[in-house]
Amino acid sequence: MKLRNINFKPEASAEVIAKAKKWLVDKKPEFRSTANFCIFDAKGNDYPRIGGACHNQIMYCTLRDRAVVATEVGYNRWAQLGTSEVYKAYVKTKKLIEPYIRWLTTESYMAEFILNRDDLDFCCEYGLVVSADVMTPLMQNIMIASRNVHELSNKAFEIFNDLTQNRGVSGDLAYIAVFGSGISDAPETSAVRSVSGHRPTALLNLPALKNFVVGELGDGYGGPAFDFNNPKIFYRNTLSYTGGLRLFFPHGQGVQDGVSISGRTFEHMIYQLTKQDDFKEALSAHRKSLNDPNGIYRPPNPFTKKTIADAPQTHEISYKEFVEFALPWIQKEIVEPLVSGVEA
Repeated sequence: MKLRNINFKPEASAEVIAKAKKWLVDKKPEFRSTANFCIFDAKGNDYPRIGGACHNQIMYCTLRDRAVVATEVGYNRWAQLGTSEVYKAYVKTKKLIEPYIRWLTTESYMAEFILNRDDLDFCCEYGLVVSADVMTPLMQNIMIASRNVHELSNKAFEIFNDLTQNRGVSGDLAYIAVFGSGISDAPETSAVRSVSGHRPTALLNLPALKNFVVGELGDGYGGPAFDFNNPKIFYRNTLSYTGGLRLFFPHGQGVQDGVSISGRTFEHMIYQLTKQDDFKEALSAHRKSLNDPNGIYRPPNPFTKKTIADAPQTHEISYKEFVEFALPWIQKEIVEPLVSGVEA
């Protein structure tokens, strides 16, 4: 099912949306830790949660007929915590995170469900007001996406901006690559790894990636007959939020033996691409061009001590290769043809 075919009809009143925005402004001085959010019902009653480790408290809300969730975008709170080098790596500027928030609120699969998406400045400075009239796992993904601004280091946003502004990579692909992998904390020589904890979408495998870039919800979440338009699964009516990682996986690929495989090293897109001849040939040419201006491959010195991080296996690439070669290649060879086909 296409995301655009979800019968999205937000029922939150203008008054409730305004109240949610006011809460974000008024409570900002009190925000702390990782997750700060507030749930509002159709009558404007609130269920605030400040200083949480994540958004899992949305499943314990005691309000009925939930209408919206206001969630913080806390890009500048690390500055309050100290001046150590660790903290400095997380102290962001509005300029740094703005391209990501712009993508999130205008281009991403989550954008339509963000009710204040037309006010970029407010979204960056305070946060998002998200409709409860959408399936709960998808709404929870938006909660996590808002929290990435605080949880991940500056490096993640620097790479996202570099990919989208300088390397011709779409926001969708950059999002999966940066926020679904360990790139924000790993050395550039480390092999690419998928990360699924506290991430809305892991580093997808190829079938799921293809679904993602064309906005196709897979049937790995609830099976081929699952109805994403059923109001019973909307957060307005149900508190169960798990399963967001599986939204784009084909049936049988999101879960294996009852366990999510979306975070497994040997299931993501890079492992699968290294089995394809066209990708292997292009990667080999890229590596040779770096070894010698004339494209002559020079094998590594066997007497040089190497670490595991400096020696990716045949099914792996480094994060440096991921950014400089693999993602532009995926954009050109996989994403652009798929998107062109959908637009046509």
